[in-house]
Amino acid sequence: MGKAKRKMRITLYFNDSTDGSRVTDGTNDWIVNTENLEPDDRPGHYPMYHIVGSPLSYKALGYGQLEVFRPICNKEK
Repeated sequence: MGKAKRKMRITLYFNDSTDGSRVTDGTNDWIVNTENLEPDDRPGHYPMYHIVGSPLSYKALGYGQLEVFRPICNKEK
């Protein structure tokens, strides 16, 4: 039986690129340290990022919104 594949979706608000990096790094650390999950790093499987909004909405709100999609799978026991 193969590993169950999924994507983890994270939505975050950011003020600059360090916020996105901090959350992405923290999420990767959390995945690696869980008992049941691991990153799904097969060829062609990579994190995807989607910025929601526009430069105008960022300026009006004072922050942006970023969605992060990270491929994960169950750890083999």
